[in-house]
Amino acid sequence: MLIFLVIQNYSYICAANDGHKCDNMYRQIYEYIKQILVAPGKFWEELSKEGETDGDFNENKAAREQHNIESQFVYPLLGVIAVAAFAGFWWNSETFSLAKALQRTGITFFAGFAGYFTASFLVRELSANVLHTQMSIERARNFTGYSSTVLYLIAICWYIFPQFFFLILFLLYTVYIIWEGAGSYLQINDEQRLKFTVGAFVVIVGAPLLAGGILLMFLPKTS
Repeated sequence: MLIFLVIQNYSYICAANDGHKCDNMYRQIYEYIKQILVAPGKFWEELSKEGETDGDFNENKAAREQHNIESQFVYPLLGVIAVAAFAGFWWNSETFSLAKALQRTGITFFAGFAGYFTASFLVRELSANVLHTQMSIERARNFTGYSSTVLYLIAICWYIFPQFFFLILFLLYTVYIIWEGAGSYLQINDEQRLKFTVGAFVVIVGAPLLAGGILLMFLPKTS
């Protein structure tokens, strides 16, 4: 509920600044999140009906522009996560350091950004190696982005309320979202569905964590 209010507030801010497109975007994100959490199977089925077959979707520029998951879903949520990281550091630190806050914000956004594209690539490779089929890049990115919904929501809450460590348990719901998407959206048969679901879960959850950890290794410590 807290996340829904945050996203709705963003849409109101955009509207106050004559950002009609921004307003519609965040309202659409709210609807996507609600559908994914409440009825992931129905969401994936509706997404698969958008004429997004691997052949015509790659060749149809209008379809790609109409459903650009990066600009319409992933990037806005990563922005909210970065803001939450900054606000959470400011709110929970006894002695606030702007340098540390900006570093944390940058690491958070980079981890989400790099993790998303890395996971999309690995999901596509997983499909090729395990299922012996090559899905389109757009389909892999859609599947990865929407399957990351719970991860994004947990990140927003955890950065603001780090004491709510139990939220990590809700990541298990991602397994169900991936499972439904593997069947309804990717049309994976039951024999390969479980194997793909486990592999995709590890990739989608692990890629952002790995990206953030690698960046931390090379960044100098701020005082």
